[in-house]
Amino acid sequence: MRLSYIYGLFLLLVGIILILISINWDTPDKPSEIRHILFSLIQTLGVTTFGLGILNIVVETADWRRYFEQRIRAIVIDQSYLQRLDSDILQAMQTNILKALFRDANIDREGSFLNYFHENLHRYIAEPFREDVTNELICEAHDPNSWKVFDRVTYVCRKSAGSIQSDVRWIPDRDEFLSVQSVSIEIQYPYNHRDKGLEKYWLK
Repeated sequence: MRLSYIYGLFLLLVGIILILISINWDTPDKPSEIRHILFSLIQTLGVTTFGLGILNIVVETADWRRYFEQRIRAIVIDQSYLQRLDSDILQAMQTNILKALFRDANIDREGSFLNYFHENLHRYIAEPFREDVTNELICEAHDPNSWKVFDRVTYVCRKSAGSIQSDVRWIPDRDEFLSVQSVSIEIQYPYNHRDKGLEKYWLK
């Protein structure tokens, strides 16, 4: 901060010198065009430099510095401001934040986990997800070449970004089963849902 004050005072001094030179410029009654342009240039440069010196000193004072820091912080962190930015700018900001957080300037290097995350996992953050997943699997010998399998999966659907899982599918792998005797899907609403008790059930 001390260097900024010195720089501001230097600009003030230079501006005053240029202004004094322009005031005391010895010009004939009918100055040439070049001398007139040079006079105007020195005068404008002096006033500009003087103004920059004052601005630099004022901005570097504690109150003004704190004010601008708070304003910039509020603008950058404000959610409405962030929502106006496109995805590329937001991703660049996210990368810079992670670099500062983990003190690693090369966190986005080629082959890094961060690049893998952006390419393969990032899109799942705001998608509906499953919670408390449990799998019950019972296998019984059926004949020498096959097993009879009971497979039940239960989970809780959770909303994200205003949407929830739109459908439920069961798709076996090719040649995974010799035959499928039955498939049932049951959906239950939470206890506090307006449609509690209107469970849906499918049987195939």
